[in-house]
Amino acid sequence: MIRPALIAVALTLALLAAPAVEPAHAQSRAPAAKKPKLKSKWLCGPRAPKDNPCHATLTTTVVQPTGAMSTLRSGPARKPRVDCFYVYPTVSAQPGPNASLKADPEVRAAAQTQAARFSSRCRVYAPLYRQVTQAALTNPAMNTEAARNRAYADVRTAWREYLRYDNKGRGVVLIGHDQGAFMLTRLLKDEFDRKAANRRLLLSAMLPGGNVVVPRGRRTGGDFRNIPPCRTNEQVGCVIAYSTYDSQPPANAFVTRLYSQAFPRRLDSSKRVLCTNPAALVGGVGTLTPYFPSRALPGPLSAMLPPQAVSAPWVAYPRLYTSRCKGGQGATWLQVTQTKNAADPRPRLQATLGPRWGFHLADVNLAFGQLVRLVTSQTDAYAKQVRAERRNQPTSKKESSQR
Repeated sequence: MIRPALIAVALTLALLAAPAVEPAHAQSRAPAAKKPKLKSKWLCGPRAPKDNPCHATLTTTVVQPTGAMSTLRSGPARKPRVDCFYVYPTVSAQPGPNASLKADPEVRAAAQTQAARFSSRCRVYAPLYRQVTQAALTNPAMNTEAARNRAYADVRTAWREYLRYDNKGRGVVLIGHDQGAFMLTRLLKDEFDRKAANRRLLLSAMLPGGNVVVPRGRRTGGDFRNIPPCRTNEQVGCVIAYSTYDSQPPANAFVTRLYSQAFPRRLDSSKRVLCTNPAALVGGVGTLTPYFPSRALPGPLSAMLPPQAVSAPWVAYPRLYTSRCKGGQGATWLQVTQTKNAADPRPRLQATLGPRWGFHLADVNLAFGQLVRLVTSQTDAYAKQVRAERRNQPTSKKESSQR
Protein backbone atom coordinates (compact mmCIF):
# COMPACT_ATOMS: atom_id res chain seq x y z
CA MET A 1 0.00 0.00 0.00
CA ILE A 2 1.33 3.39 -0.89
CA ARG A 3 2.13 5.55 2.14
CA PRO A 4 3.24 9.19 2.29
CA ALA A 5 6.57 9.69 4.02
CA LEU A 6 7.33 12.07 6.83
CA ILE A 7 8.89 15.40 5.92
CA ALA A 8 12.61 14.77 5.48
CA VAL A 9 14.97 16.57 7.87
CA ALA A 10 17.32 18.99 6.10
CA LEU A 11 20.74 17.66 5.15
CA THR A 12 23.84 19.66 4.38
CA LEU A 13 25.56 18.39 1.25
CA ALA A 14 28.66 19.85 -0.33
CA LEU A 15 28.24 21.21 -3.83
CA LEU A 16 29.89 19.08 -6.48
CA ALA A 17 33.19 20.58 -7.56
CA ALA A 18 33.18 22.02 -11.07
CA PRO A 19 35.90 20.85 -13.45
CA ALA A 20 38.56 23.45 -14.09
CA VAL A 21 38.17 25.46 -17.31
CA GLU A 22 41.43 26.30 -19.02
CA PRO A 23 42.03 29.32 -21.28
CA ALA A 24 41.36 28.74 -24.97
CA HIS A 25 45.03 28.99 -25.99
CA ALA A 26 45.98 26.22 -23.57
CA GLN A 27 43.30 23.75 -24.57
CA SER A 28 45.24 22.37 -27.53
CA ARG A 29 48.13 21.36 -25.26
CA ALA A 30 45.95 19.92 -22.48
CA PRO A 31 44.59 16.36 -22.44
CA ALA A 32 40.90 15.87 -23.15
CA ALA A 33 38.70 16.92 -20.26
CA LYS A 34 37.43 14.08 -18.13
CA LYS A 35 33.74 13.54 -17.81
CA PRO A 36 32.35 14.60 -14.43
CA LYS A 37 32.03 11.85 -11.87
CA LEU A 38 28.33 11.82 -11.14
CA LYS A 39 26.92 10.21 -8.02
CA SER A 40 23.29 9.99 -9.08
CA LYS A 41 21.51 7.23 -10.97
CA TRP A 42 18.66 8.18 -13.27
CA LEU A 43 15.37 6.56 -14.14
CA CYS A 44 14.55 9.16 -16.81
CA GLY A 45 16.73 11.67 -18.61
CA PRO A 46 19.67 11.75 -21.05
CA ARG A 47 21.80 9.50 -18.83
CA ALA A 48 18.99 7.02 -18.12
CA PRO A 49 18.91 3.58 -19.79
CA LYS A 50 17.54 3.44 -23.33
CA ASP A 51 14.22 1.96 -22.16
CA ASN A 52 13.27 5.25 -20.53
CA PRO A 53 9.79 4.85 -18.93
CA CYS A 54 9.19 8.62 -19.22
CA HIS A 55 9.70 8.54 -22.99
CA ALA A 56 7.01 6.20 -24.34
CA THR A 57 4.01 6.41 -26.62
CA LEU A 58 1.17 8.60 -25.38
CA THR A 59 -1.51 7.35 -27.78
CA THR A 60 -4.86 7.61 -26.04
CA THR A 61 -8.37 6.28 -26.48
CA VAL A 62 -10.69 9.17 -25.61
CA VAL A 63 -14.07 8.00 -24.30
CA GLN A 64 -16.87 10.59 -24.35
CA PRO A 65 -19.88 10.70 -21.97
CA THR A 66 -21.95 9.01 -24.70
CA GLY A 67 -19.49 6.12 -24.89
CA ALA A 68 -18.19 7.25 -28.29
CA MET A 69 -14.46 6.59 -28.72
CA SER A 70 -11.71 8.26 -30.71
CA THR A 71 -7.94 7.86 -30.85
CA LEU A 72 -5.51 10.65 -30.03
CA ARG A 73 -2.01 9.86 -31.28
CA SER A 74 0.89 11.67 -29.64
CA GLY A 75 4.30 11.10 -28.14
CA PRO A 76 7.19 12.92 -26.47
CA ALA A 77 8.09 16.35 -27.82
CA ARG A 78 11.11 16.41 -30.13
CA LYS A 79 12.53 19.69 -28.86
CA PRO A 80 10.80 20.66 -25.62
CA ARG A 81 11.56 24.17 -24.42
CA VAL A 82 11.66 23.40 -20.69
CA ASP A 83 12.56 20.56 -18.31
CA CYS A 84 10.61 18.62 -15.70
CA PHE A 85 12.23 17.15 -12.58
CA TYR A 86 10.08 14.27 -11.29
CA VAL A 87 10.30 12.36 -7.98
CA TYR A 88 8.15 9.23 -7.74
CA PRO A 89 5.90 8.26 -4.78
CA THR A 90 6.23 5.45 -2.25
CA VAL A 91 6.08 2.28 -4.33
CA SER A 92 9.07 0.16 -3.25
CA ALA A 93 8.22 -3.32 -1.97
CA GLN A 94 11.78 -3.98 -0.82
CA PRO A 95 12.00 -5.23 2.79
CA GLY A 96 14.48 -2.75 4.31
CA PRO A 97 13.99 0.82 5.54
CA ASN A 98 15.37 2.26 2.30
CA ALA A 99 15.06 1.00 -1.25
CA SER A 100 18.16 0.38 -3.31
CA LEU A 101 19.03 2.46 -6.37
CA LYS A 102 17.47 -0.13 -8.62
CA ALA A 103 14.80 0.57 -11.21
CA ASP A 104 12.38 -2.07 -9.94
CA PRO A 105 9.24 -2.71 -12.05
CA GLU A 106 7.03 -0.75 -9.67
CA VAL A 107 9.38 2.25 -9.85
CA ARG A 108 9.36 2.19 -13.64
CA ALA A 109 5.57 1.83 -13.61
CA ALA A 110 5.20 4.89 -11.37
CA ALA A 111 7.23 7.02 -13.79
CA GLN A 112 5.25 5.71 -16.74
CA THR A 113 1.94 6.39 -14.94
CA GLN A 114 2.72 9.84 -13.55
CA ALA A 115 5.55 11.41 -15.57
CA ALA A 116 5.40 10.09 -19.14
CA ARG A 117 2.59 12.39 -20.27
CA PHE A 118 4.62 15.43 -19.26
CA SER A 119 7.21 14.42 -21.87
CA SER A 120 4.90 15.92 -24.50
CA ARG A 121 5.78 19.33 -23.04
CA CYS A 122 9.13 18.99 -21.27
CA ARG A 123 12.34 17.02 -21.09
CA VAL A 124 11.75 14.75 -18.08
CA TYR A 125 14.50 14.01 -15.55
CA ALA A 126 13.71 11.48 -12.81
CA PRO A 127 16.42 10.34 -10.38
CA LEU A 128 16.44 7.01 -8.63
CA TYR A 129 16.53 7.54 -4.86
CA ARG A 130 16.68 5.37 -1.77
CA GLN A 131 13.11 6.09 -0.80
CA VAL A 132 11.58 5.02 2.49
CA THR A 133 9.89 1.75 1.60
CA GLN A 134 6.30 0.69 2.13
CA ALA A 135 7.53 -1.74 4.80
CA ALA A 136 9.26 1.05 6.73
CA LEU A 137 6.25 3.35 6.67
CA THR A 138 4.22 0.75 8.57
CA ASN A 139 7.00 0.02 11.07
CA PRO A 140 8.09 2.91 13.36
CA ALA A 141 11.29 1.06 14.22
CA MET A 142 12.34 1.23 10.55
CA ASN A 143 10.93 4.63 9.69
CA THR A 144 13.81 6.55 11.23
CA GLU A 145 15.21 10.01 10.73
CA ALA A 146 18.29 8.45 9.18
CA ALA A 147 16.16 6.61 6.60
CA ARG A 148 14.34 9.80 5.64
CA ASN A 149 17.60 11.74 5.45
CA ARG A 150 19.09 9.08 3.19
CA ALA A 151 16.17 9.37 0.75
CA TYR A 152 16.34 13.16 0.65
CA ALA A 153 20.11 13.20 0.18
CA ASP A 154 19.74 11.31 -3.10
CA VAL A 155 17.11 13.72 -4.40
CA ARG A 156 19.14 16.77 -3.45
CA THR A 157 22.33 15.42 -4.98
CA ALA A 158 20.50 14.57 -8.20
CA TRP A 159 19.01 18.06 -8.38
CA ARG A 160 22.42 19.68 -7.95
CA GLU A 161 23.96 17.46 -10.61
CA TYR A 162 21.12 18.26 -13.00
CA LEU A 163 21.45 21.98 -12.29
CA ARG A 164 25.21 21.96 -12.82
CA TYR A 165 25.50 19.76 -15.88
CA ASP A 166 22.13 19.66 -17.66
CA ASN A 167 19.96 22.68 -16.95
CA LYS A 168 21.89 25.33 -18.91
CA GLY A 169 19.46 28.06 -17.92
CA ARG A 170 16.28 26.25 -18.98
CA GLY A 171 13.03 26.70 -17.10
CA VAL A 172 12.04 23.73 -14.97
CA VAL A 173 8.86 22.24 -13.47
CA LEU A 174 9.18 20.17 -10.28
CA ILE A 175 6.71 17.27 -10.12
CA GLY A 176 6.28 14.91 -7.18
CA HIS A 177 3.49 12.88 -5.59
CA ASP A 178 3.18 11.41 -2.09
CA GLN A 179 6.73 10.83 -0.79
CA GLY A 180 7.98 12.54 -3.94
CA ALA A 181 5.99 15.66 -2.99
CA PHE A 182 7.54 15.73 0.47
CA MET A 183 11.04 15.31 -0.97
CA LEU A 184 10.45 18.21 -3.33
CA THR A 185 8.89 20.40 -0.62
CA ARG A 186 12.15 20.04 1.28
CA LEU A 187 14.16 20.68 -1.87
CA LEU A 188 12.18 23.84 -2.59
CA LYS A 189 12.92 25.12 0.91
CA ASP A 190 16.65 24.44 0.61
CA GLU A 191 17.39 25.12 -3.04
CA PHE A 192 14.76 27.62 -4.23
CA ASP A 193 13.09 29.56 -1.44
CA ARG A 194 16.46 30.82 -0.23
CA LYS A 195 18.09 31.20 -3.66
CA ALA A 196 16.73 33.82 -6.05
CA ALA A 197 18.79 32.51 -8.98
CA ASN A 198 17.08 29.11 -8.77
CA ARG A 199 13.64 30.68 -8.33
CA ARG A 200 14.12 32.45 -11.65
CA LEU A 201 14.25 28.99 -13.30
CA LEU A 202 11.06 27.73 -11.66
CA LEU A 203 7.92 27.54 -13.78
CA SER A 204 6.01 25.75 -11.04
CA ALA A 205 6.13 22.96 -8.47
CA MET A 206 3.31 20.41 -8.79
CA LEU A 207 3.06 18.59 -5.45
CA PRO A 208 -0.21 16.62 -5.17
CA GLY A 209 -0.69 14.18 -2.33
CA GLY A 210 1.49 16.03 0.17
CA ASN A 211 0.80 18.62 2.85
CA VAL A 212 2.14 22.01 1.75
CA VAL A 213 1.37 24.48 4.54
CA VAL A 214 0.40 28.15 4.14
CA PRO A 215 -0.85 30.79 6.60
CA ARG A 216 -4.57 31.44 6.60
CA GLY A 217 -5.42 34.53 4.58
CA ARG A 218 -1.91 34.94 3.10
CA ARG A 219 -0.28 33.86 -0.14
CA THR A 220 3.21 33.20 1.23
CA GLY A 221 4.65 31.97 4.49
CA GLY A 222 4.31 28.53 6.00
CA ASP A 223 6.55 26.16 4.06
CA PHE A 224 7.69 28.82 1.55
CA ARG A 225 8.35 32.52 2.00
CA ASN A 226 8.97 33.33 -1.65
CA ILE A 227 6.97 30.72 -3.59
CA PRO A 228 3.23 31.52 -3.65
CA PRO A 229 0.35 29.27 -4.76
CA CYS A 230 -0.46 29.37 -8.48
CA ARG A 231 -3.56 31.49 -9.11
CA THR A 232 -3.50 31.89 -12.92
CA ASN A 233 -2.38 29.69 -15.81
CA GLU A 234 0.24 32.27 -16.79
CA GLN A 235 1.79 32.65 -13.35
CA VAL A 236 5.30 31.23 -12.92
CA GLY A 237 7.45 30.58 -9.85
CA CYS A 238 4.48 29.15 -7.96
CA VAL A 239 3.23 25.92 -6.36
CA ILE A 240 0.24 23.63 -6.96
CA ALA A 241 -0.69 21.28 -4.12
CA TYR A 242 -3.83 19.30 -3.35
CA SER A 243 -5.17 15.94 -2.20
CA THR A 244 -8.26 14.43 -3.83
CA TYR A 245 -11.29 13.10 -1.95
CA ASP A 246 -14.88 12.45 -2.95
CA SER A 247 -16.24 13.44 0.47
CA GLN A 248 -15.22 15.06 3.76
CA PRO A 249 -11.96 13.40 4.90
CA PRO A 250 -12.27 11.63 8.24
CA ALA A 251 -10.50 12.89 11.34
CA ASN A 252 -7.76 10.28 10.91
CA ALA A 253 -7.09 11.04 7.21
CA PHE A 254 -3.48 10.58 6.18
CA VAL A 255 -3.39 13.80 4.16
CA THR A 256 -5.14 17.20 4.18
CA ARG A 257 -4.57 17.99 7.89
CA LEU A 258 -1.94 19.92 9.80
CA TYR A 259 -1.38 16.98 12.10
CA SER A 260 -1.98 13.30 11.54
CA GLN A 261 -0.30 9.98 12.18
CA ALA A 262 1.57 10.30 8.90
CA PHE A 263 2.82 13.87 9.36
CA PRO A 264 3.90 14.73 12.91
CA ARG A 265 4.01 18.51 12.44
CA ARG A 266 2.18 20.31 15.20
CA LEU A 267 1.10 23.68 13.81
CA ASP A 268 -1.20 26.31 15.23
CA SER A 269 -4.62 27.15 13.82
CA SER A 270 -3.25 30.18 11.94
CA LYS A 271 -2.03 27.83 9.20
CA ARG A 272 -3.75 25.42 6.83
CA VAL A 273 -2.90 22.79 4.24
CA LEU A 274 -2.80 24.32 0.76
CA CYS A 275 -5.32 23.36 -1.91
CA THR A 276 -4.91 24.69 -5.44
CA ASN A 277 -7.48 23.44 -7.92
CA PRO A 278 -5.59 22.65 -11.16
CA ALA A 279 -8.87 22.98 -13.09
CA ALA A 280 -9.67 26.42 -11.62
CA LEU A 281 -6.59 28.07 -10.14
CA VAL A 282 -8.43 31.30 -9.45
CA GLY A 283 -11.00 29.36 -7.38
CA GLY A 284 -14.43 27.81 -7.82
CA VAL A 285 -15.44 24.70 -9.75
CA GLY A 286 -13.44 23.30 -12.65
CA THR A 287 -13.75 20.32 -14.99
CA LEU A 288 -11.07 17.63 -14.89
CA THR A 289 -9.71 15.60 -17.80
CA PRO A 290 -8.33 12.36 -16.32
CA TYR A 291 -5.84 10.13 -18.14
CA PHE A 292 -5.19 6.59 -16.93
CA PRO A 293 -3.02 3.71 -18.15
CA SER A 294 -5.40 1.26 -19.80
CA ARG A 295 -3.40 -1.82 -18.81
CA ALA A 296 -2.35 -3.18 -15.42
CA LEU A 297 1.15 -2.12 -14.38
CA PRO A 298 3.30 -3.34 -11.48
CA GLY A 299 3.03 -1.61 -8.14
CA PRO A 300 0.31 0.02 -6.02
CA LEU A 301 -0.74 2.73 -8.49
CA SER A 302 -2.45 0.15 -10.67
CA ALA A 303 -5.16 -0.18 -8.01
CA MET A 304 -6.65 3.22 -8.88
CA LEU A 305 -8.62 1.83 -11.83
CA PRO A 306 -9.03 -1.71 -13.26
CA PRO A 307 -7.66 -2.39 -16.76
CA GLN A 308 -9.80 -0.82 -19.48
CA ALA A 309 -10.97 -2.52 -22.67
CA VAL A 310 -9.45 -0.07 -25.14
CA SER A 311 -6.75 -0.49 -27.77
CA ALA A 312 -4.42 2.37 -26.79
CA PRO A 313 -2.05 2.28 -23.78
CA TRP A 314 -3.85 5.34 -22.35
CA VAL A 315 -7.51 6.13 -21.84
CA ALA A 316 -9.02 9.57 -21.21
CA TYR A 317 -12.45 10.39 -19.75
CA PRO A 318 -13.21 14.09 -20.41
CA ARG A 319 -15.98 15.76 -18.40
CA LEU A 320 -16.33 12.81 -16.04
CA TYR A 321 -15.37 14.77 -12.90
CA THR A 322 -15.47 18.29 -11.54
CA SER A 323 -13.22 19.60 -8.77
CA ARG A 324 -13.35 22.27 -6.09
CA CYS A 325 -11.18 23.09 -3.08
CA LYS A 326 -13.02 22.69 0.19
CA GLY A 327 -12.20 23.00 3.87
CA GLY A 328 -13.77 21.95 7.14
CA GLN A 329 -13.13 20.26 10.47
CA GLY A 330 -9.40 21.02 10.28
CA ALA A 331 -8.91 19.60 6.78
CA THR A 332 -8.39 21.12 3.33
CA TRP A 333 -8.88 18.98 0.24
CA LEU A 334 -9.77 18.92 -3.47
CA GLN A 335 -13.34 17.69 -3.68
CA VAL A 336 -13.77 15.53 -6.79
CA THR A 337 -17.37 14.96 -7.89
CA GLN A 338 -18.43 12.57 -10.63
CA THR A 339 -21.02 13.36 -13.27
CA LYS A 340 -24.66 12.82 -12.34
CA ASN A 341 -25.47 11.51 -15.80
CA ALA A 342 -26.77 8.00 -15.13
CA ALA A 343 -26.42 7.13 -18.83
CA ASP A 344 -22.68 7.81 -18.80
CA PRO A 345 -21.12 4.33 -19.27
CA ARG A 346 -17.60 5.20 -18.17
CA PRO A 347 -16.08 3.64 -15.02
CA ARG A 348 -15.94 5.56 -11.74
CA LEU A 349 -13.01 5.72 -9.40
CA GLN A 350 -13.30 4.10 -5.99
CA ALA A 351 -11.41 5.01 -2.81
CA THR A 352 -9.62 1.67 -2.99
CA LEU A 353 -7.40 2.43 0.02
CA GLY A 354 -10.34 3.46 2.17
CA PRO A 355 -11.77 6.84 3.25
CA ARG A 356 -8.56 7.87 5.06
CA TRP A 357 -6.80 8.06 1.69
CA GLY A 358 -9.62 9.13 -0.64
CA PHE A 359 -8.47 9.18 -4.28
CA HIS A 360 -4.81 9.46 -3.25
CA LEU A 361 -3.59 6.94 -5.83
CA ALA A 362 -5.12 9.00 -8.63
CA ASP A 363 -4.08 12.49 -7.46
CA VAL A 364 -1.95 13.06 -10.57
CA ASN A 365 -4.00 11.14 -13.14
CA LEU A 366 -7.32 12.78 -12.28
CA ALA A 367 -5.96 16.19 -13.28
CA PHE A 368 -3.48 15.11 -15.97
CA GLY A 369 -5.15 17.11 -18.74
CA GLN A 370 -5.05 20.31 -16.70
CA LEU A 371 -1.51 19.81 -15.38
CA VAL A 372 -0.03 19.17 -18.83
CA ARG A 373 -1.83 22.17 -20.34
CA LEU A 374 -0.59 24.27 -17.44
CA VAL A 375 3.01 23.38 -18.34
CA THR A 376 2.29 24.71 -21.85
CA SER A 377 0.88 28.04 -20.67
CA GLN A 378 3.62 28.48 -18.07
CA THR A 379 6.27 27.72 -20.70
CA ASP A 380 4.89 30.54 -22.87
CA ALA A 381 4.73 32.91 -19.90
CA TYR A 382 8.26 31.99 -18.87
CA ALA A 383 9.56 32.65 -22.39
CA LYS A 384 7.96 36.11 -22.38
CA GLN A 385 9.51 36.82 -19.00
CA VAL A 386 12.97 35.81 -20.20
CA ARG A 387 12.64 37.99 -23.33
CA ALA A 388 11.57 40.95 -21.21
CA GLU A 389 14.52 40.50 -18.86
CA ARG A 390 16.91 40.39 -21.81
CA ARG A 391 15.48 43.60 -23.26
CA ASN A 392 15.98 45.35 -19.94
CA GLN A 393 19.58 44.20 -19.49
CA PRO A 394 22.33 46.81 -20.01
CA THR A 395 23.72 46.58 -23.54
CA SER A 396 27.13 47.99 -22.67
CA LYS A 397 29.37 48.81 -19.76
CA LYS A 398 28.61 52.48 -20.32
CA GLU A 399 24.87 51.92 -20.05
CA SER A 400 25.42 49.75 -16.99
CA SER A 401 27.44 52.48 -15.27
CA GLN A 402 24.77 55.06 -16.11
CA ARG A 403 22.19 52.92 -14.38
